[in-house]
Formats: sequence, structure tokens, C-alpha cells
Amino acid sequence: MLRCNRCGRPMCTACAVRHPVGLRCRECVRATRSPVYDVPISQVALALAVSTVAGAAGALVALMIAGLFWFLLLFVSPAIGGAVAAAVERAVPRKRGRPLQVATVAGIILGVLVLGLGFGVVGGAPVRGLLSVALNIFLWLYVVLAAATATARLR
Repeated sequence: MLRCNRCGRPMCTACAVRHPVGLRCRECVRATRSPVYDVPISQVALALAVSTVAGAAGALVALMIAGLFWFLLLFVSPAIGGAVAAAVERAVPRKRGRPLQVATVAGIILGVLVLGLGFGVVGGAPVRGLLSVALNIFLWLYVVLAAATATARLR
């Protein structure tokens, strides 16, 4: 007769699941989750703040590159997305998963909007600055490529 090495419940050979430390029942295997993927809300907020700042800096670089040679944006944007993900990894060490991915993508988008708002405030028309950024196809190309790279890296 087999018993789960975690909870001690009896189980049949069909219900036993191999685990690195022995055989476990299906309930115990489902309950086991890596602490790497348990991200508290404070760390998600920190990841959002870091990715917003890094995303704004990346958007500025992408905007300058798009003004010179827009096709280079296809190569630079994934690198910027990797840099944003690296900044999030340094701010929130040893954590990964869906909450960090969502916060990082939201931060990249917020970074673009913050950049547009900054341009608008400097120019004296904040709404005009936001509209100029929102209607710039090259910045949206940057957002898509950078967000895809950052999401893949934080998986």
C-alpha cells in the first residue's frame, strides 16, 4: 500500500505522481507551487514603477532612432525590451510570472505616455503631446516589440 510522502494519505499506483522527493498524491502535487511565482503586490507595484521609468527612457531612444532610420527600430526595440526586463529583474530579484509580465507591459505603455506628456508640458500643450505620441506608429512598433521581449524574458 502506497502513502503520500507529504500528507500520508493512502493512494493507489494509478493515483501516485512521481515527484523529486518521492511519490505524492494528486492533491499535494497541485498544492505545491514555487515561491518564485508568488509575487506580492508591493513588488508588482515596484516592477510597474521601474518599467515605467525604463520604458520612458527606451521610448525616447526609440523615438530618436525612428527619426533617423526607422527600420533599425526592428532591432533596437527588442534590445530595449530586454533591458526593461533586466531592470525589473534587478528591482524584484528571484521573482517571475504573470503579475510581473503584466506590470512590465503596463509600465512600457505608461512610459510612452509619460514621455508624450513630458513633451507636451515642455511645449505648453500636454494634450497635444499625448496625441502626438499616441498617433506615432513607430512608437507603437517599439511598444509591441519591447513588450513581447520583456514578457518572454519574465516568463
